[in-house]
Amino acid sequence: MRSLTSLLLAASCAAVLLGTAQSSVIEPRLYNAVRFPDPVDDPFYKAPANLASLSRGEIIRERPVDTIVGAAAKSAHQILYRTEDSVGAPDAVVATVFAPHKPAPGPPKILAILLPQDSASFHCSASWALIPGTTNPLNTAVVGAPNLPAFYAALAQGWYIVAPDHEGSKATFIAGPGAGRASLDSISAILQHKATITASTAGYTSAAYGYSGGAHAAAWTNQLASSYGSSLNFAGAAYGGTVAYLRPVIDQLNKSPFAGFGGAGIAGLANAYKELDDYIKTVVRPNGTAALERLRGPQGCTHNEIGDFFGKDVYSYVTVPNVLDEPIPKKYIELNNLGKDVLQKPAFIYHAATDEVINTQQIIDYYNDQCKRGASSIQLAIADPSTHFVPLVTGLPPAFIFLNKILNGNLDHKGCSMTRGLVPSLSSSAAKTALGQQAVAASFALRGTKIGSETINF
Repeated sequence: MRSLTSLLLAASCAAVLLGTAQSSVIEPRLYNAVRFPDPVDDPFYKAPANLASLSRGEIIRERPVDTIVGAAAKSAHQILYRTEDSVGAPDAVVATVFAPHKPAPGPPKILAILLPQDSASFHCSASWALIPGTTNPLNTAVVGAPNLPAFYAALAQGWYIVAPDHEGSKATFIAGPGAGRASLDSISAILQHKATITASTAGYTSAAYGYSGGAHAAAWTNQLASSYGSSLNFAGAAYGGTVAYLRPVIDQLNKSPFAGFGGAGIAGLANAYKELDDYIKTVVRPNGTAALERLRGPQGCTHNEIGDFFGKDVYSYVTVPNVLDEPIPKKYIELNNLGKDVLQKPAFIYHAATDEVINTQQIIDYYNDQCKRGASSIQLAIADPSTHFVPLVTGLPPAFIFLNKILNGNLDHKGCSMTRGLVPSLSSSAAKTALGQQAVAASFALRGTKIGSETINF
């Protein structure tokens, strides 16, 4: 069985060996920890005083970075840019942008890869999870390393990548509007970043991809693309293991090995909405206050959420029975459900048939509702019975075949279709064509990896 830590170490070593030369003054193992400290302490992440006067997607500052993607990318930078949060207030968000060695023919193709930060703590920002050698390697191991195949695949296709911190500066986990806005504005930002896209951006196309917590952000990006992102040439999105409706997912998570995800979701929503945060303060027990502080602090990253809250009853932290049925929590749960708008952009959605983390029926219900209301193009693939993290790997080939079609303007699918199984398989020649050899190899390397109580077996 391979651990995520061993995968991370391999990726980190490759990035260091193939990256920029390190200073001889600083001990090598501490080099990136010094260059890229915790986002809470890093001045690069700080919003300027004139943030409100900036345009959406406007770049505030930039810097080159070493990442766990390593030499697969021609270049990697972090950019701080202006966006809006879930209540419409200005926010400054970091995105990591990558250029391929050989751009695809024609106008630029841009993929927003949305990582599953799954945390109500700014200490756990997704951009930091892409940096090797930080003081929080387990965050990189759980958030960054399992998604490396997607980065390798996009770069092999000659696509530019933007990976935004879609939870924003307040770590508003599972708050959909802010995630969608940050993702769409990150596309505007990379279009302005001449160090990444050196050629003309005329005629570009863009799309989004994400799994699990990243899928929620990708789905909101797709939903808002026709309104908030209407000025962008956005072609659609592929996402798997998606939270469409929050309540059935939180209820399923409660008392499970992944109960911490539910607690972090509630804490993240409270980070986004002051009214909800104020309400929770009136009903939380002392042990609940301590739990919220831990979820929002340096120990609030995914690996700690899973361990600290394994099997816990998150509702036991409050004094009110059925607290999510109370008017204020119910209001914000419903506000952050997908489906208010009918999708106008194509979507490829996939989900494990027996997903123990994110309820399967709720994504089928979402699909049925969207199709009844006239969604333009949705393909839903229900994977063979498996646990939550398996389609992260097995769903990559069909997801990238779909992304290739929409980015090149040759998707031939209208209306709705639901299928069983994920094809082609990872071992097929079609998968090698869609992903490239490095992504296929990295995908197979995830076999046997343990995330919490689950082992990725396929």
